[in-house]
Amino acid sequence: MSIGRRGHIGLGIEEPVDGETGGWGEGVASGVYLPFVSESLSLDIEQLISASQKGIVDESPSYSGLKSIGGDIVVEVYPDSFGYLLASAIGQPTSALAGTTAYNHEFEPSQEDWDTNCPIQPYTIEVYRDNGDAFRYLGGVVNTLNVSFGTSEKIMRATAGIIGKEYESLEKTEPSHETTNPFKWDQAVIKIATVQNNDIESFNFNLNNGLVGVPTLNNTSLISRIYRDAARTVECGMTIDFVNQNQYAIFEAQTEQAFEITLTGPAIEKVGETTHYYKMVITIPKLRYTAYPINVSGDGRISSSVSGRAKYDTSSGYAIKITLTNTVDNATYPGAGAGA
Repeated sequence: MSIGRRGHIGLGIEEPVDGETGGWGEGVASGVYLPFVSESLSLDIEQLISASQKGIVDESPSYSGLKSIGGDIVVEVYPDSFGYLLASAIGQPTSALAGTTAYNHEFEPSQEDWDTNCPIQPYTIEVYRDNGDAFRYLGGVVNTLNVSFGTSEKIMRATAGIIGKEYESLEKTEPSHETTNPFKWDQAVIKIATVQNNDIESFNFNLNNGLVGVPTLNNTSLISRIYRDAARTVECGMTIDFVNQNQYAIFEAQTEQAFEITLTGPAIEKVGETTHYYKMVITIPKLRYTAYPINVSGDGRISSSVSGRAKYDTSSGYAIKITLTNTVDNATYPGAGAGA
């Protein structure tokens, strides 16, 4: 019997060959392991059914069509391993030493492509399901990333929507997980237009890179490349206690304002390190409310499920930026140190 408790997910960093196209989909052994909750990665094989009439009423023969790799990985957000998902979904970080052993890693969306066949950082994703060899999904990118936390979802979670190139089966590796703690709801401070707001009960964002896998006539049933098929978007959602109409007035005026969400974890307890903490800072320079429903649904307290979009800001050069403070060396994340 196979059980999920004995499973693991590992990532191997794929790299361009000599700075050129060629590294996407080349299998790489796992070097980091995700503290995952669940996964739905799968190989889907298109079924081609012949339309030929052969004098029988039964369905015609079937043939194999396009092979597609996709699905979700749900993780709890830890300060070290989460940076690998960010490096694919948002962009390769700019990393620098912040203390003696603490590093700041700034993940800012890139306007450039990783290479001509794959616009963002790919990984070889190893999924071991407690049975036989591991499943390996090559050329996997984080097309969508949803991050959420709040008074109901007290441990921050992220769901990474994956598009991949190819599947293979290979002997599993031995996992080694980080020993830090996940980010939690009671570590959060949210500022709107630089002023701390104490009325927000939950917050989430969903980044969508708008990618699609493209098959071509190249003597294979796999996709040939991954393309940008739509604008990159960042949709935000939050639950706000209806204590006044200040933010509703902002919605009504359609004023864009800055959001900064900071989660501060425990102190980094390393030799010589005394003033730095595990931290995540989500910076949105311009957030525009798109829906702000206020309705009475019964006898109890009134709150509003607010929707919004992070808009590209020409001054900062991004719509969203995430900064992680941890002890991951500045050369460990894909592309770290050089920026995107």
